[in-house]
Amino acid sequence: VDYITKPVQAQEVIARVENQLTIVRQRLSLREQTVRLEQEIKERQRAEAAIRESAIKLRNHNIVLTKLAKSPALNHGDFKAALKEITEASVQNIGIERSSVWLYDKTSTKIQCLDLFEKSCNQHSAGMELLAADYPAYFQALQQDQPIAADDAHTDPRTREFSESYLTPLGITSMLDVPIRIQGQTAGVVCLEHVTDARHWTPEDQNFARSLADLVSLAIEARDRKQAQAALQANQDFLEQVINSVTDPIFVKDQQHRWTMVNNAFCQMIGQPREALLGKSDYDFLSIPEADVCWKYDDLVFTTGTEHETEETITDFAGTVHTILTKKIAFTDAAGNRSLVGVIRDITERKRTEEILRQIAQREKAIARVIQHMRQTLDLETIFTATTQELRQMINCDRIVVYRFNPDWSGEFVAESVGGEWIPLMRQQHNDPTFTKDILEDSRCPVKTLNSSNDSVEDTYLQETQGGAYRRGANYLCVTDIYQAEFSPCYLNLLERFQARAYITVPIFCGNKLWGLLATYQNTSPRQWKTAEINVVMQIGNQLGVALQQAELLAQTQSQSEALQQAVYAADAANRAKSEFLASMSHELRTPLNAILGFTQVMSRDSSLSTEHQQYLGIINRSGEHLLDLINDVLEMSKIEAGRMALNENCFNLIRLLNSLEQMFRLKAETKGLQLIFEIAPNIPQYVKTDESKLRSCLINLLSNAIKFTESGSVTLIVSVVNSTKQPTTLRQAQ
Repeated sequence: VDYITKPVQAQEVIARVENQLTIVRQRLSLREQTVRLEQEIKERQRAEAAIRESAIKLRNHNIVLTKLAKSPALNHGDFKAALKEITEASVQNIGIERSSVWLYDKTSTKIQCLDLFEKSCNQHSAGMELLAADYPAYFQALQQDQPIAADDAHTDPRTREFSESYLTPLGITSMLDVPIRIQGQTAGVVCLEHVTDARHWTPEDQNFARSLADLVSLAIEARDRKQAQAALQANQDFLEQVINSVTDPIFVKDQQHRWTMVNNAFCQMIGQPREALLGKSDYDFLSIPEADVCWKYDDLVFTTGTEHETEETITDFAGTVHTILTKKIAFTDAAGNRSLVGVIRDITERKRTEEILRQIAQREKAIARVIQHMRQTLDLETIFTATTQELRQMINCDRIVVYRFNPDWSGEFVAESVGGEWIPLMRQQHNDPTFTKDILEDSRCPVKTLNSSNDSVEDTYLQETQGGAYRRGANYLCVTDIYQAEFSPCYLNLLERFQARAYITVPIFCGNKLWGLLATYQNTSPRQWKTAEINVVMQIGNQLGVALQQAELLAQTQSQSEALQQAVYAADAANRAKSEFLASMSHELRTPLNAILGFTQVMSRDSSLSTEHQQYLGIINRSGEHLLDLINDVLEMSKIEAGRMALNENCFNLIRLLNSLEQMFRLKAETKGLQLIFEIAPNIPQYVKTDESKLRSCLINLLSNAIKFTESGSVTLIVSVVNSTKQPTTLRQAQ
């Protein structure tokens, strides 16, 4: 308070008054500022409270969404369980009555409720449907990809279509519907529904609803992924079953040449389980040279990208060598990863069979060559020499000998082929007299002693048993090792002198008689004789028997031929004499017969003869003509045999000749009930040049015999041209 204690001037008073007014105004301004400040503080407090409330909501939303996102049901594709968790969590989190998930059907004409959770009754339901035709505004709003936040669902243009049929009966006041989007398309909707009082849907509520829709999208994708994985696994299981059922080994390699897939057949071929092979390469199981070859061809397929087929050799875990034919092809998947697919055909047995067949073919050729040499000559010495040489090369052995039995069943070597490093037995038996003596005094010791004076070999056992088992029909004797055959010491001593360690012996039969033996010796070491080799020696032994028979037959034939030649000379001389006689007497036979025929023809013209006499003359004439035909036939045969047959060629009308023959034999054929057919080709020339009479005779003989020996049916004469050129034409006649 400004008090005036002394007299003052007017100006001073005015100044003091203005000062007081200023103070009042400042007080009033301060009071207003205080009120505004209090207002701002209250608003800030309300904002902070709203922010805190929003933060709490967001935190709660995030907790719920995080929990849902980590849900095993959602991530593992348990779609129904995931939807139940989403609807329950949404109801509890934002305090609403109903939460549901709806999806479009395949036609996009309606949505179906997959899960609805109601808080008041704490239960789930499903199966309701909403048709797009009944609620067009709502379905159109769903396609806008924006949340439908209807605070008053009864008046909102997007949702008021539900008022009478859906909202009012259920007491729903507010709706928050968010479209579910998958790959840019609306797949359905998440529907949050509030009852009692109308509710304002805050941005937090809308964002939470969007997140729920995203979670449903993830659940759908997880479901589809699970179904796809199940289908893929089923396909893989089926493919694995199919691949494992294939008997051929199959494998897949990545670009690092590591096996990523193998079937059972491949595991069996390698001899390792699948777990040991996957992720490994050829170098982990094969030898380096074998793996190098596989790696080389794998690189070729990866580089060129073209299919390639290779023949490779691999050794399995047990040490067995396989020859395989592998077809390899490069494959690129959708992600661009390149793989190599290989299908293996184990051709080990085929190769072994081919080799056996090749050896058989070579042996057959060699046998054929030996047989051909045998057929080219009947000289036994030449045959034995060539055969022993060919057989030794064929069998690849050290010695081949041919042993011949004498009449007393002793014997001798008659041929030998031996390698250069071995002593020839035939030379040794000739040069070494001691080689011919019995090895032991035992008369039944099966040894062969060689006689230096006559190059003969005496086998005491074969001599006493007259050929032993060979004569009784034994096919062969095969010894792989003389020291393992339990032979007597004397026989071993003899075989050692023969330098033999293993041998095959087969009999040589000349007819039913045991002629000798064919022996094959291996001197260097024991030998496991193959069945094919034994068969070859047996075949050669059989062929030698055939050659012996042929040689004997030749000797017999030559002896018989000389006797037959003398008989032929005598018969030819007699036939020529007969033929010359008949040919020279032809006119002697025909002249009186022609006279008889002439008189009968003259007398037949006499009209004074009675009918009976005319018949007698006809009989005489026909009999004479028949006799003349017989004489002509005999005369023709005699001319042929005497070498005096002549061919008188002339040009004549062939068609007329054939027509006359047809008329001549038609009555005879009809009398016998036969059909006579003349088939004359249109290109037959009318005139031909040949011996008309002989052609007529041949055709008459053919037709006569055909009609004579045909009981029923028809007789056909076919005349056609065999060839037609500028050269003389050849006719073909068929009956």
